[in-house]
Amino acid sequence: MMPYVGCFEDKEERDLPNLLKKSSSLDVEKDCFKAGIDQGFTYVGLQNGDECWGGNEIGKHGKKP
Repeated sequence: MMPYVGCFEDKEERDLPNLLKKSSSLDVEKDCFKAGIDQGFTYVGLQNGDECWGGNEIGKHGKKP
């Protein structure tokens, strides 16, 4: 399982630019983590509770307080 590293700001130019899954019934471990690992991404993130995004770098917009 990927470790939790916190919440980060989001902008139009995303840290995690690859939409992996979108579903109202996402399971973070089963759906997001698996999709990120299967596609070779270092990081995955959940947005709006129904979107899973992946990428290899995070933090360019800073952490959320």
